[in-house]
Amino acid sequence: MLTKSRKYIEKRKHEILLLSLLILMFGIRPTFISPFLPIQIMIVGVIVFNNRKFLLYFIAVLLILTIVLNICSQVFYFKDINTHSLLGIAFIIYFITLTFEVFRRILYVDQVSPEIISAVLCGFIMLCFIGWFLFDMIETYTPRSFSGLGEGETKVNNLLYFSITNQLTLGFGDILPTTLLAKKAVMFMGFVGHFYTVFVTGIIIGKYINQIENKIK
Repeated sequence: MLTKSRKYIEKRKHEILLLSLLILMFGIRPTFISPFLPIQIMIVGVIVFNNRKFLLYFIAVLLILTIVLNICSQVFYFKDINTHSLLGIAFIIYFITLTFEVFRRILYVDQVSPEIISAVLCGFIMLCFIGWFLFDMIETYTPRSFSGLGEGETKVNNLLYFSITNQLTLGFGDILPTTLLAKKAVMFMGFVGHFYTVFVTGIIIGKYINQIENKIK
């Protein structure tokens, strides 16, 4: 039973990861649940990448650090700017690590499959989350770096919304960076997102064309 479960997780790991990312993106986030939602992403990372030892241990360390910081913040009401920043850095490192792992999978796979399409979507969503936590850290250290955010939980959700619309190059203009640091961060994440979209799309299209040509032969 355990062997079958591991084989299923290995086969569907990017679909499982995608589901957990979508839960974080679109899930309802009451104030008392919100800080713990990103942790479920790390738990999923431990489960789906258990066959890669270094990655597994690295994620496990980040998970433990995140849980400890959240306990200090929520249970003992130890809420300061440094704790918030450490959580943001931990999540950024986690998503950067997984983005590289997903990109490696996309780069070296031969066949385009639903699992690979899920990996592509995972990579894009994780870039959005990297921007989300980066913008949140900037807003925390230099308040009013972004206009139109609101306060409290609304601010956090609006930063996620802004990061996603920035990666999608929608540019609604309802939220704007107002400081130089915020503008540079938005430019950087927009550049990275555009590069990922163009480069990965080219790879997938090229692999799909080769796949079709091989079937015809």
